[in-house]
Amino acid sequence: MSSKAFYDSATLRSPIVDSLVELGRFRDLIPMLVNLSITVRYKRSLLGVGWTLFNPLLHMAVLTVAFATLFGDRIPRYPVYVLTGLMVFDFFRQTTTFAVNQLTWGTGLLGRIYLPAAVFPLSAVGTSVVHFGLTLVPLLAIMALLKNPFSWALIFVPLPVLLLSLLSLGFGLILAALAISFNDLVNMWDVLLHAWYFLTPIMYPEAIIPAQARWFLAVNPLHHLLVCLRDPIYLGKLPDLHHVLVATLWSVGVALLGWWFFSLRRFEFALQA
Repeated sequence: MSSKAFYDSATLRSPIVDSLVELGRFRDLIPMLVNLSITVRYKRSLLGVGWTLFNPLLHMAVLTVAFATLFGDRIPRYPVYVLTGLMVFDFFRQTTTFAVNQLTWGTGLLGRIYLPAAVFPLSAVGTSVVHFGLTLVPLLAIMALLKNPFSWALIFVPLPVLLLSLLSLGFGLILAALAISFNDLVNMWDVLLHAWYFLTPIMYPEAIIPAQARWFLAVNPLHHLLVCLRDPIYLGKLPDLHHVLVATLWSVGVALLGWWFFSLRRFEFALQA
């Protein structure tokens, strides 16, 4: 029998392109997985999907009580300031961890039927986008209550959300691919996220960071994305072009790197079943 009759994944010339083609054939599966994720997550919850609204509001209330007195003079309308930061970080945290968890859940399925493994990380991004959209409802209500400015700059918001989705997807793909070899990676990532949370100006003003430590803000992609989202929402103005360019480079670069690395290892997930 001719060797051409056999399928060998190692002979693929372009794993990145082939992964995209595979994904295109199963694109209808992504919204189904998003719907399944939301349904299963809140099936036995007292508040149901309403927990998506209640959770960030509760977190915002705790931080407001704890830090509004400390930073209130520097940060007017503190609830809007901190909730915007929480929305960015929660999107990133939930997407990256859920991407690995979704793929772990789907590994058994990959061992039985053919599916592109990338549908699971992409569904994690889709789930986070839905949660982000729901959280915008209480954010807008709080903005109106505190008389936060509503300006035409709000039309810029979809761009940082798109960039945040790309960055989160890139990190999620890298983590999922690495988790094949390192089972305790999720626990290590959780510790790193805690440190990352406090090193990003979510609950405190950027001005309090010492000059010698500001280098971390320059290399922190979440800081640039936070500025791109917070300026239109909180300040009612467009962000500086510098932050937009850096956020774009980070997001697109990490997404491409993650897709390349994940594509190289995508057939290994079925072997973990």
